[in-house]
Amino acid sequence: MISVIVPAYKEAPLVEPCIILLREEMERLKKELKEPYEIILSAEGDDETPQIMNRLMKKYKNLKFAYSRQKLGKGGGIEHGFSKSKGEKIIFMDVDLSVHPSYAKEMINLLDSFDIVVASRYTPLSKIKRSGMRIFLGYGYSDVGATD
Repeated sequence: MISVIVPAYKEAPLVEPCIILLREEMERLKKELKEPYEIILSAEGDDETPQIMNRLMKKYKNLKFAYSRQKLGKGGGIEHGFSKSKGEKIIFMDVDLSVHPSYAKEMINLLDSFDIVVASRYTPLSKIKRSGMRIFLGYGYSDVGATD
């Protein structure tokens, strides 16, 4: 089984479009890879996310909702989602889908050879909105654009 963890904090407007797009991609991959999947939204915050997820879980059987009333932070949200997963292969994607779900297949396949696969927001299909300072600092902490 493949588990897809989606951490979210007060991201209600993004939840349904994310789940629909991610589910479409995973349904396609399920047929291709012949592996079942689950999508786990790991959320905290006091927005409408629980109501949205309850509605979506009635419609789609392979969705799970890991909700916390405590502030976990992004790392804690990911860990909380991992703790609810049943997959032998686990990936996570941000709810804003800054790394497009079409990269899921590549990530899943790489898990056959590597213990950990980290996607980059600097791929051609990535959609990111950041201030100039945030972009500058992001490049400084990564090897994107390095010339060595």
